[in-house]
Amino acid sequence: MAVIKKSNHGGRRQGAGRPRKSTAESTASTGMASKDGQKTDFAAYEGAWRFNPQRAWVYTPTLDATKDLTSGSREELIRKAWWLTNNTMAGGAIDKIARLVGPLMPQARTSDQDWNEMAEHAFLDATHWAEGVDAAATTNFFQTQTLLVRQMAIAGDVFWQRLTAGNGRAMYRLIPGENVGSRVGDEADGFRDGVLINKFGRALKYRVLRSPASQDYTDVSASDMNHVRRAYRIGYTRAPSWLARAANHLQDLSEFIGYEKMSAKLGASMAFVIESPEAGQVGFGSQLVRGQSTSSTSNITVDAMMNGSVIPQLKPGEKLASFNNLHPSQNFDKFVEYLQRDVATSLGVSPEFLFDMTPAGGASVRWVLEEASVFIREVQHIIKHSFAQPFWKFWIFSEIEAGRLPMPKDEQWWKCEFTPPADLSVDFSKDGRLMSDLLLRGQLSPQRYYALQGLSADKQEEDIIRFAARRKKLVQKIAQEEGVDLNVSEVFPPAPGTPIGIGYTYEGEPGEEEEKSEGHLTPAKSNK
Repeated sequence: MAVIKKSNHGGRRQGAGRPRKSTAESTASTGMASKDGQKTDFAAYEGAWRFNPQRAWVYTPTLDATKDLTSGSREELIRKAWWLTNNTMAGGAIDKIARLVGPLMPQARTSDQDWNEMAEHAFLDATHWAEGVDAAATTNFFQTQTLLVRQMAIAGDVFWQRLTAGNGRAMYRLIPGENVGSRVGDEADGFRDGVLINKFGRALKYRVLRSPASQDYTDVSASDMNHVRRAYRIGYTRAPSWLARAANHLQDLSEFIGYEKMSAKLGASMAFVIESPEAGQVGFGSQLVRGQSTSSTSNITVDAMMNGSVIPQLKPGEKLASFNNLHPSQNFDKFVEYLQRDVATSLGVSPEFLFDMTPAGGASVRWVLEEASVFIREVQHIIKHSFAQPFWKFWIFSEIEAGRLPMPKDEQWWKCEFTPPADLSVDFSKDGRLMSDLLLRGQLSPQRYYALQGLSADKQEEDIIRFAARRKKLVQKIAQEEGVDLNVSEVFPPAPGTPIGIGYTYEGEPGEEEEKSEGHLTPAKSNK
């Protein structure tokens, strides 16, 4: 028979009969130093104690990145992200980001200027037409950039496949991220969440499903497919939704606002309440007064008056009181602001930029816009290298192969830059003066100067030259008709680009009262 162990105080000792843990087991489970003074791996960092009784348990089943983002988790995040986008403020935040990213405008950069202009015009003519570039004839090249940002932000990633039309013209097919995935058993073929990778983690093939969770699929080579995503972690073959960290807060915010709206509606429908002394006489159990009515609104009659007003006839002791709805509470705005701040931080931008710029002012606004500009440039970089530049190369090469475009003189047909929209600015007058001054001093190239404004340097310079030529011809024509001698400088102000230092000096930045003015020029003072 088993021997029952007892404590020195009598009675069975708690936990008696169970084998004692070894020293290694006890230190591994607690993450603390053992009695003999030997430290465990976690002893130097309290945050590494897995079973700290003063903290909630943080569940981290694996550190393997290949198993961290499972197909099921990614798909569930997509479902929630689309619902949140369609029903909460998340949709407006993502739309704002997507609108500011594009469109990126191509500018050929070969040494053959004539070819550059020819290629740009041919590309713009073809890609402005949705039917000429999109297999689904839904969006053109520039609208697609905005759509890709929205899809990438909501679903985590999006794909586009290279296609060739019957006449040899390059086109693309857009594939949402939820349509690329694996079926049950595909892991045996080497696919991981719809992607076949080599030993270095490079994608070789993508499994495109006819619809999400469908059993019909088509394998597309990675050389014909481009993956548009924001890299999240080394080892991930896919990317989670940008709303992954904000999903719970967005859902809480939606529910919280819904409850407050319901309370406000109920409060608006209840203008008055009847206070009755019977409410304090209701007891429990044997003390319950039988026959007592707990509904003071029953059996109330109303006397009508001449102009339609009414006077309720209440029971003895009852009185009519105005109903005061305390919802939303005084902490409602603060709580909503906290959730919005956490949502914006999860997306990677400031809450003032996404939701409300009112709390920020002065230098804070400049910092918010600068931070937003950095984020926008990051997304623009993704669109440029994952879509715009690869498709430009694919389209130009297809046109050269088909004979519709000649080969440039230097044969470097792939060279191209993409001009983004103008940078965000809170004070265009100050920023514009600074850029113009740097341009005139030769510290900023015309290409960079116009790119900062979202303009093409080649087109701007051509317009300036052609306008100056037309102006000169017009002056000469009218002067000949009138029989006088005139030159352009006598009729028009100095030509664009004329240094303001010749005969004029700029007084500098305007004062506070002149913040909105454009400044003015004064004649240069003589050294005499």
